[in-house]
Amino acid sequence: MEQQVRIADYADEKKELSLMQQICSTLLSFAKKLEKQDGRKNRGLSLRQFLILLTVRHTPPGEASMVRIARRLGTTKQNINQMIPVLVKNGYLTRSPYGKNRKGTFLQVTDSGMNAVKEYAETGTAHMVAIFNSFSTEEMETLLHLLQKLHRYDGEDYDGFENDILRLFEREYADTLYAILESYNVGKTLLPAEAEEVSG
Repeated sequence: MEQQVRIADYADEKKELSLMQQICSTLLSFAKKLEKQDGRKNRGLSLRQFLILLTVRHTPPGEASMVRIARRLGTTKQNINQMIPVLVKNGYLTRSPYGKNRKGTFLQVTDSGMNAVKEYAETGTAHMVAIFNSFSTEEMETLLHLLQKLHRYDGEDYDGFENDILRLFEREYADTLYAILESYNVGKTLLPAEAEEVSG
């Protein structure tokens, strides 16, 4: 009884801890849901694989090491190691050894890999629109700011490449970018279920 009284003295702290747990649980649940639905809608290419291909593509030639790619994606080398073989097997990436002992690995995106990136960007747009259909621009900006703040809890900023994605398509795939923007313009006016139908 005495302990319950003491706990009651920390009602605010208890609420904050509960919110922390719910936030972490929701983030994990959403990540799993996104990963599961993503591969099914984009011919087997997952969001993580898409991001790996983009990261390698945006890294200067000869500098796309496993460690650097992992750091830029905010994950571990071991995690990247689990996904690279699939991308290599599918012909999306090539691996080249480097270093005195030849144990290091440089990655390079193939033409097939860039075609996969292009196709993913096209088909994935409607899926993203369906996810964020109920969000305003201001809400998305606030959500992004809060997620970036959350990511910095250990003092490490997220070394993202969001604007690089649009620059890549604008520079090399202008027609694809136009189709993506046109699809987004249509999709954002639809209900979530309708936007999903547009994605096929």
